[in-house]
Amino acid sequence: MGDPSEFAKALVGATSGALGGWVSAFVLYPLDAIKTRQQSGDKLGVFAMGAKIIRQDGVFGLWSGAFFSAFQSLLEKFGYFFGYTLLRNIYTRVFGGVPGTIATVVIGYLSEWSHLAYTLPMDRIKVTKVKRQGTDLPQDILTIAKEVWKGGNLHAGIGGFQLLALKPATQFAAYEPAKAMWLARQGPGAALGGWASFLLGAYSRLVSDSFIYPGRRAKVQKQALVGAKDEESIAMSKMGAATLCIHIVKTQGLGSLYRGLPLELFRGVLSGALLLLVKERMDVVATRMLLRR
Repeated sequence: MGDPSEFAKALVGATSGALGGWVSAFVLYPLDAIKTRQQSGDKLGVFAMGAKIIRQDGVFGLWSGAFFSAFQSLLEKFGYFFGYTLLRNIYTRVFGGVPGTIATVVIGYLSEWSHLAYTLPMDRIKVTKVKRQGTDLPQDILTIAKEVWKGGNLHAGIGGFQLLALKPATQFAAYEPAKAMWLARQGPGAALGGWASFLLGAYSRLVSDSFIYPGRRAKVQKQALVGAKDEESIAMSKMGAATLCIHIVKTQGLGSLYRGLPLELFRGVLSGALLLLVKERMDVVATRMLLRR
């Protein structure tokens, strides 16, 4: 059989990326839950926050909501990698070469916006779920989803994505050249091994998270403020992402804007590495299956 179609290649990339996203989101969910609490305003440290969750809900409380979060990540990565792979292949066919750094950033940025219509409401549900741990408010996902739906404003925090959408774009702008250099050293027909995928994924996520974090901080803060009653919180919930970041710096100090960053770097590096490790392995398997048809 000849080369797979552009659609088939995009489907392979989307499916392998989605599986990588599911695995990394589920395995690392406790770190994500602690980080979300810190970003939404809780000032406890990482270990103190983890201990608090365990006291309230037991060890498995660290994974409360993990399946929903992993499902959200699966849908998010499927949408992203389908758009990214398709646009990248179209670029290569039209311009006759692999995208450069700027083109990769643009392709990644456009791909990230492709899934927000359905994943941002899911993100709001996840943030609400994490915030409610240890309270008397309803904890089950279905009830929270109904409340979010009835309350409207399903896409609260979308302003933060003007910057945050650059996260996967910058990650792959760092990843693709590093991958190409690595493969060039291995010779024709080489594929990334497990450790190479892991290390390159960790490197690219470190670059991305260091640059993008304030946008995520603003997004989570806006989502956490939905439904607030006091005047200051209501005013903050209506601010744009950039205005909210400036307000946080003025009222809480510059360090507050980066609250949770060390944990996000640790979690993000592991998440990016694990995601791309699974994706690269699945890409190789799925592409071989397509070529044998």
